[in-house]
Amino acid sequence: MNHQDSLSAKQFTEFTRINESELRFFEKTNLFQPEKLGKDGFRVYSAPQTASINAVNVLHSMRIPAKKIQKLVEDRSPESVLSLLR
Repeated sequence: MNHQDSLSAKQFTEFTRINESELRFFEKTNLFQPEKLGKDGFRVYSAPQTASINAVNVLHSMRIPAKKIQKLVEDRSPESVLSLLR
């Protein structure tokens, strides 16, 4: 990831419309992690991560348990998504 593709937490939350407390919750529960931590300790995200966080957010809003979402995050395949949604 080059510097131009990186987003601060504020930029990422503005772009995804997921508030910072939700983002921190997803990080704490290992459903989503920043691309990297900057030298200053700030979280750094990438634009391609928006698809992942939006998927996690939709599943969470469907009241799918975090453990099941974690499993999907670890094993992302069409079959695992269909199985989860069933």
